[in-house]
Amino acid sequence: MKNKTWRAYLSLTLCVFIQIASNANDQWNIRLYPISKPTTLYIKSSKPAQIEFAGYNNDNRNMYDANLTIYLPDSTGYLTQSITPSTDVEFFPNRIRWSNIEQHIQTLSKGDPLPSPQGWWVTLKVFPRRQGVGKIEASLEWKNQEGNSFTRKFVVRNVTVPAGVVPTNQPPSIKQIIGPSKTPDSEDIYAFEANASDPEGDNIQYRWQIDKKSWSNWSQKPNYTQTLAFGKHTVQVEVKDDQDNFTQLEKNFPIDKSPSPSWLPILVIVLIGAATAGYIYLTPS
Repeated sequence: MKNKTWRAYLSLTLCVFIQIASNANDQWNIRLYPISKPTTLYIKSSKPAQIEFAGYNNDNRNMYDANLTIYLPDSTGYLTQSITPSTDVEFFPNRIRWSNIEQHIQTLSKGDPLPSPQGWWVTLKVFPRRQGVGKIEASLEWKNQEGNSFTRKFVVRNVTVPAGVVPTNQPPSIKQIIGPSKTPDSEDIYAFEANASDPEGDNIQYRWQIDKKSWSNWSQKPNYTQTLAFGKHTVQVEVKDDQDNFTQLEKNFPIDKSPSPSWLPILVIVLIGAATAGYIYLTPS
C-alpha cells in the first residue's frame, strides 16, 4: 500500500511539473492582430486589397533570432509588402518570411536580443487569384536567452473570394524556343530556352521532350540541355501554371555537322603572296 501511495505521488508530481513547465513556455505575452475591421476580408473586385496588422512582445523576457512568416491561401497572392522596422525578407509563391528582426532594431546586431516591449507593423497588398475561402496566417519563431526555441501561430485574416471576381485562369503562352546553342562543356551538348509568360502572373514550370522520347522532370528553370547527334531533331516544351493549365510548343531543329577545314583558300593566298614577291616554290608531292 505504501508503494502504491509513492507511485501515485510521483505520478502526480510529474504531471504537475510538466504542466507548470508547459505554462511557463506558453505564457509569453506576445500578440499579433489585425489593425482594421472586420476580421474577414471579402475581396469583391480584381483590385488589390490592403491589410495591416501589428505584433508586439510585451513580455519581461527578451527574444532572440526572431523570425516572422506570413502564409497566404491559394485563393490570393501578394503584390507588395512591408514591415516596420525594416528587416531581411524572403519571397515565396504563397508566403513571406522576415528573418532576424532583432538585427534591425535601433543599434542591435545579430545575437543581441529583441528588447521588450517591442513591436512590428506589417502591411500587405493582396489580390484575388481564384474563387475560394481561406486564411492568412502567421508564424512567429524565436529563442529565449537560454537558446530554447518557441513558436506561436496566429490567424491574421479570414479571406473570401466569391465567384465571378476572378476570370477563368488562362494557361501560359510560349513565344518561342531559343536554340540550339553549344555549351562550353562539350561540342555534343546543346542548350535550349523557352520564352514563356503567364497572363495572371502565376509561377511557371517547364519540361522538355526530345525526339518523342521520355519527358524531363518539371523544373522552374526555362533552360534545358541535351546531348544531340548530327541530324534533324524534334524539340517539344510544355509549360504549366499553378492551376495546372498547360501549353505545348514543338519545333524541328537541324544539328549540322561542322564543315571540315579546307586548305585550298590558304594555299591560294600563299601562292598569290609568293607570286607578288617574284618567286614561287613548288615542292613535288
